[in-house]
Amino acid sequence: MPPAFDRALVAEVEALTRRFAASDNQAFLIWFLTTILDLTEDEAFEATSLEGANDKGIDGFYVDNDQGRVIVAQAKYSPTMDVNVRESHLSKLQSSLHWLSSPEALRRDGRHDLAQAADDYLTALREGYGVELWFVYTAPRNKNIEKNVDVFNRNPDNIESSRSIRHFAYEAMEAGWHEHQDQQLRRINDECIKIGDGKHFSSSGAFGNAIVVSMPGSELVRLYEKYGDILFDRNVRLFLGDRKGSVNAGIASTLRDEQRRDKFWAFNNGITMLCDGFEIEDEDDWLLVVRNFNIINGCQITVSLARSTVDLTDVYALARIISPPETIVDDIIKFNNSQNPIKMGHSFTA
Repeated sequence: MPPAFDRALVAEVEALTRRFAASDNQAFLIWFLTTILDLTEDEAFEATSLEGANDKGIDGFYVDNDQGRVIVAQAKYSPTMDVNVRESHLSKLQSSLHWLSSPEALRRDGRHDLAQAADDYLTALREGYGVELWFVYTAPRNKNIEKNVDVFNRNPDNIESSRSIRHFAYEAMEAGWHEHQDQQLRRINDECIKIGDGKHFSSSGAFGNAIVVSMPGSELVRLYEKYGDILFDRNVRLFLGDRKGSVNAGIASTLRDEQRRDKFWAFNNGITMLCDGFEIEDEDDWLLVVRNFNIINGCQITVSLARSTVDLTDVYALARIISPPETIVDDIIKFNNSQNPIKMGHSFTA
């Protein structure tokens, strides 16, 4: 019998197919946009209305004004979870940006709906929005696709233009689905993390047990490369892009600046992890074992570090690691992600 996720996904896609009179592929993308990216069904249906013949590789298009980003998606679906994905599919998704930059060419090609999307795309770029290309498919993560995605995301031109590819395969979808089924589900089991020079501060109270450390930027990059977005499963916001003037653009600017890079620790709020428990395993190498954890605040810093191409030897981030009572977990997540920004006459944001 197929796993629970497989059965549930097939059933939900079939239901969406009937409800929207959609193809399997469109229904799957509607499911993804609503379940993983939290769009409403109406928003997701409109976003996928471009899917079909001669769609220029654009199965989904959505301008997210709240987060200052443009989402362009291509989806590959198979009910047997073994869809054959090829590098040419990813190339077609990347080339979709050339079409979106040429609305008149789309009009000449008879795709007036895509031309309207292109007009919206260019307007968003003028407003400084970032661009996220989402490649989504029902098959195990393809290593060749992953390599191409990594090259694209590390390209300095794409970093400067706030363009990135988000690679979302079967494993990530299954994890996201389980998170919806069980909000208490932890994502990552035991992990041994390097904590800089070992200097730390421990505390305990009604909030549980906590340790504050300086975490090497390279360790955050290692964790992200190993686990991807699963690292942030309980974070209410994923990476928001490098929109010009945004905090993330400031983080990227600090990392590129050799005069400020070693001050990264002081320029950022750092990260917060929630876990079931932690303990120092090796006081010589300063290794911290963390059990059943997620980063619930600090996605922006972590992904910015991972996308950087500079030497991170002297880059550290403040890290709070908390093992709280289960009764206050939701409040910790909520309050860590809802504090009002401080407006000052001088900018202290990296």
